[in-house]
Amino acid sequence: QPINFGVTINKKLTNRLSIESGIMYTYLSSRIRSIESMDYNLKDYQQFHYLGIPVTFNYKLVEWKKLQLYISAGGAIQKDIYGRMKTNEDLESLIEMNKYESKNISQDHPQFSLTTSIGVSYPIYKKMSAYTNLGGSYYIDAKNKYETIYSDRKWIFNINLGVKFGF
Repeated sequence: QPINFGVTINKKLTNRLSIESGIMYTYLSSRIRSIESMDYNLKDYQQFHYLGIPVTFNYKLVEWKKLQLYISAGGAIQKDIYGRMKTNEDLESLIEMNKYESKNISQDHPQFSLTTSIGVSYPIYKKMSAYTNLGGSYYIDAKNKYETIYSDRKWIFNINLGVKFGF
């Protein structure tokens, strides 16, 4: 599962509609193993660090004592900023040597996604609100060389928790 952190700003367009954007960091890691019954076992470990820009439209459904229930729809673009692949080849006669070959890797194309969610927010200080939302993202095939969760699963469901800044 990807690990995301971000900073978000929210601009109110009308009483019910707002637009949100910011910057997000994503960390992906995966292990790849060959079939264990083979004499030759290849184990790869890859990791990617992404930076992305999400853009989301929020529509306030209801407000009750400053607590707001809203739905969101939007998208994001992400590009890897650093990638690393470690390969460990174990031959039966060299099991104890445990040698790793390591190299930098990069994806050729940016990753695009579409997202939707339902959430609640509550103002905590001036223009700052705490929020949580439950939703999912659809990842468009970027046709990149290295497979990640984005290429293996088209839909990824998520729960977000954070603070957003409004103006």
